[in-house]
Amino acid sequence: AEAAETDLALKKQLAALKAIALVTSEDVAKRLAAAKALGDTPQPTTRALILERLAAGGESDAAVRGALQLSLQKIEATLAWGERLGVVFT
Repeated sequence: AEAAETDLALKKQLAALKAIALVTSEDVAKRLAAAKALGDTPQPTTRALILERLAAGGESDAAVRGALQLSLQKIEATLAWGERLGVVFT
């Protein structure tokens, strides 16, 4: 569905859903790809999912943990900018 989708917004949502589903895969390569893709989904729920995967016992592979941490940093930076813009607007 993602490959056939022409609407860019919907395509991004499908990619995010795919990453959320694959971040718990048994396949390390799929988890790594999902961990990297999660950084493109700057939402509080994605942040919570990443924090859960980084918690003790959540993710054992060092490369996946590193990718999750980079995605977390990216999401937190984006969310911080959104908060700043909200403060400026009000």
